[in-house]
Amino acid sequence: MAEASKLFDQKASQGKVSSDSSKESAVMKAGEMALKMYLKSQGGGKAESSGSGILGLASKFLS
Repeated sequence: MAEASKLFDQKASQGKVSSDSSKESAVMKAGEMALKMYLKSQGGGKAESSGSGILGLASKFLS
């Protein structure tokens, strides 16, 4: 997510970020994507169906 923040700043300084975009939104999307990729690499099914563990924790922050 730190990389997303750096990339957002870099693109914003070049004028390549639309006015309705926010850094917070970009970082949040990066976190969501990282979580999805992690869950997929771990087999995801167990964590998603149980509603506990890392998915349950992440849902508190992503909601």
